[in-house]
Amino acid sequence: MATGTYPAAQIFHKEVIYTKDMVHIVYTIRNQRVMLDRDLAVVFDTETRKINQQVKRNQGRFGEGYSFKLNSEEFQNLRELLRSQNVISKSWYLQ
Repeated sequence: MATGTYPAAQIFHKEVIYTKDMVHIVYTIRNQRVMLDRDLAVVFDTETRKINQQVKRNQGRFGEGYSFKLNSEEFQNLRELLRSQNVISKSWYLQ
């Protein structure tokens, strides 16, 4: 799982999770507050691919609009934001 200075790793290796800690992994995209699949995977102590599999297999349970894929502009903006916050290095790729 994620380690180091990655915000979700720091937040969710605690026994109690405080709302104030969540602000570092919640982003506003398309005027919605969202979490990345990789952050959810850390929350639930699983792999990102398993989160995505469950959403795909259980779309009826999650409802329309529960998840969406970033377009290329949104992806680049988020990537630059994370770089500026030193969450990712220039050699690391968001996938």
